[in-house]
Amino acid sequence: MKIVIAEPLGIERERIIETKNAYLPGKDIELVIAETPPADEEEWLGRCRDADIVVEVNHRLDRGFFAACGKLRLVAAAFAGTDHIDRTAAAEAGVAVRNCPGYSAAAVAELVFGLITAVKRQIIPMDGAVRRGGTRGAFVGTEIGGKHFGVVGYGHIGKRAAALAKAYGCKVYAATRHPGGDDGVTFVTLEELLAVCDIVSLHLPLTDESRGLIDGEKLALMKEGAILINTARGAIVDSAALADAVESGRLAGAAVDVFETEPPIDANHPLLRAGKIVATPHIGFATKEAFETRLTMTFQNIAAFLGGE
Repeated sequence: MKIVIAEPLGIERERIIETKNAYLPGKDIELVIAETPPADEEEWLGRCRDADIVVEVNHRLDRGFFAACGKLRLVAAAFAGTDHIDRTAAAEAGVAVRNCPGYSAAAVAELVFGLITAVKRQIIPMDGAVRRGGTRGAFVGTEIGGKHFGVVGYGHIGKRAAALAKAYGCKVYAATRHPGGDDGVTFVTLEELLAVCDIVSLHLPLTDESRGLIDGEKLALMKEGAILINTARGAIVDSAALADAVESGRLAGAAVDVFETEPPIDANHPLLRAGKIVATPHIGFATKEAFETRLTMTFQNIAAFLGGE
């Protein structure tokens, strides 16, 4: 059996082999570990074509991929979401898909509060002021504690973000398809959440229903002076409408770790034109601890699949 780790996992080769041996002991396995991203689609397919199991992160897997990989039995996505995978094509090809839900919940939730602080205290401009020999001028920030904090999407990451918000002393609201179950969280509709929250943090997957969900109309419902944080998926938000809302002063600012496409991002992207929008290049999941967790979950998924689960 051939297992191909087709994208770098951010973990040392020896640790990957050690984890494979721990979860797949005594099995006759050829393990191939890619240590650099593929240069192009041809190289990608070359890595995967004769694999029984492909471990990938978030490379787009379309119908052509499944047609080209005739031996493939399992895609082990070392990632929380699977919206980059054509699940219909995978099913038609008889290929199972397993992912790693929640592996980066702590990492993403912690970044959320770093981004909130960066927006509220204007850390990036203030750093620039110091380096230019300046002062804070007239700038006065606002605190997180005591604010109304809204979580849109209440899965692994949303719950972790809500817990941190409660620790800050916020009143926490959540909009989700499956409300209830947590003390200290008020479950409301999305429209109600947008109207009352000072901070809105997005934590829902990209689906046909959520694509473009936070559009101009939804942004207009937000409390004046609120901020929006998006560490979920870029396509959930209308980028131009968000930039307009920040530039007009209706929103006090925003922060995004995700865009419609993976970085690098075009310099003319609307979210890069507004000074009060903090942007990071999809780093929410990227911590040593999260990488270790997803490695373990990936080989647990492979072992479960081979065991018939």
